[in-house]
Amino acid sequence: MFKITLRTARELNGYTVEEAARHSGVPVDMLCKYEVDSEKMPISLIRRILNTYGASSSFIYFGTEADCIEFNRSRMV
Repeated sequence: MFKITLRTARELNGYTVEEAARHSGVPVDMLCKYEVDSEKMPISLIRRILNTYGASSSFIYFGTEADCIEFNRSRMV
């Protein structure tokens, strides 16, 4: 199964980073930080973001964007 990053989930929902931050109650700078690397993202924050995006954690890659690309490439072989 392929996974997407938090940034991709936000973009698929049509949110700007500012809109997503406002809807989820997360500061913009924090959301930007976790879009680049969500590996150490607190579970309470994960729940808020996933609720905002209407997404399941099984579809989201928690780690760096670069690692997500490698994860998906490894599934293509």
